[in-house]
Amino acid sequence: MHMHLSTLEAGTGPVTGSGPLAPATSAHLVVAGECPASTSVPSLDCPSLRTMRRGVELVSFGARRLRLDADSYLVANCTTTVSSAYDGADGVSPLLIAFRDGAGTHTTAFAFVETLLPRSGAVGHHLLQIENALQTGLADAMWWDERIAQLQGAVIDAERLLRGREGAMESLKPATRRELLRRVLLASDFIQSNYEQPITLAQIAAAARLSRFHLVRQFRRVHGLTPHDYLTAKRVAAALRLLSQTRLGLNDVATHCGLGTRSSLFRQLRTRQGRSASALRSGGPPTMEQLPPCSTFA
Repeated sequence: MHMHLSTLEAGTGPVTGSGPLAPATSAHLVVAGECPASTSVPSLDCPSLRTMRRGVELVSFGARRLRLDADSYLVANCTTTVSSAYDGADGVSPLLIAFRDGAGTHTTAFAFVETLLPRSGAVGHHLLQIENALQTGLADAMWWDERIAQLQGAVIDAERLLRGREGAMESLKPATRRELLRRVLLASDFIQSNYEQPITLAQIAAAARLSRFHLVRQFRRVHGLTPHDYLTAKRVAAALRLLSQTRLGLNDVATHCGLGTRSSLFRQLRTRQGRSASALRSGGPPTMEQLPPCSTFA
């Protein structure tokens, strides 16, 4: 598949060309569009936010494996060695944003936790605005600078909120609270990376290296949900995305999101959304098939 790349630097118009996805070196960098799954994931030397519009990114931090899809985002630090690849039978649609200042230096002063977080709240809002601007081909350099600065602020606020949850851990020692939070986040990463498959509480606890009792207790303190409720919420979010963005049959949607059967899909949608699958599909957002080819904006 031929890919079309365009580069927009601050204060300039677009410069077009073709070739593999590759990072620019000035200001902020945004990589987005439609690509074959074989496309190389850009390697960056600054903090970067990653998410997907379609398909998944398989991310490895050493022995740790994450599966990033369109319901979540991940911020990787510049000092972390990341190995990743895209996966998707019909191609993928990634969105990657690298945070730099105008001189190309890092703008984030602290290390991120590097965990999968839901695309919600202010972060989700700014990502949607960026996706819409990419879809319409907006080339206003000041708008991009402001929007990415707002996104960066929202990402940092979300990071601080997450770190603040250490205080909910059952320990008097700060180091132990940090470790408990890290283990709970390993559990939620495991859920988000494996929700399509049948998974058990014992498997989640093993991923977090906690007993099932301590997992449930600490998980609820961090996420406000039990692991089972968190897993179900993730599966329902995936089902809603598939209903709105694909024409998969309802049995296939149930299988792909881990709910198993059509009747289970119906029950969860009725319980959590108050609407049927058909109603949700007809009233959902437009598909993402109109996104431009792979593009880089710096």
